[in-house]
Amino acid sequence: MSRGAERCRLLRRAARRALRSARSTALAAALLLPLMGCVAPSESGGVPTTFWGRRSAEFADCFEAQLHFGAGLGARVTATQWLQAGALVVGSAEMESNVAPLPERSFGLRAGAWRSERLRGREYGLSPWYASDIAVSGGAAQWRGDLAAERGSELSLQAHFALVGVTLGVDPVAIARLLAGLVGQEEGYEAADSELEEPSE
Repeated sequence: MSRGAERCRLLRRAARRALRSARSTALAAALLLPLMGCVAPSESGGVPTTFWGRRSAEFADCFEAQLHFGAGLGARVTATQWLQAGALVVGSAEMESNVAPLPERSFGLRAGAWRSERLRGREYGLSPWYASDIAVSGGAAQWRGDLAAERGSELSLQAHFALVGVTLGVDPVAIARLLAGLVGQEEGYEAADSELEEPSE
């Protein structure tokens, strides 16, 4: 075997090892970060009070991943809330309707929390002429409005065909906030921390 071929073989092997290592690291972070620290609401008004509690909350803000079950058709693409395009209908825009009697449920990570909820509505157009009318219900909580305006700096894709749909998204600004927090730059938490401090005598 020539020296050049041997070098290429070694480079490919190293690349495969690096890819496996990156996958393992990402999986470990996905499994461990939400479990590290206390992520329950605290006396600071819902802001986690521990270092890893804050990082796990920030990690959850970085991604969106949901599976949707129920009648629907279409797709939409989001590159921040100011640039969106698509045509998507999922169930009915009404909270209570007999138009789509099939069971409808969405499971997964959205808006920084694991959720089991009902999403029904429609989105269509091309920014800045993009319309969104979505009804969300989960347990006793109900909300209806322009969900597109809530996506901020998110990059995401949603597609639905017949009875199954999927949403995948990532937020670069949230990732930057997480990385900054990991190196000790915790801007925005100072006010919450000051409220927890005991008053001086």
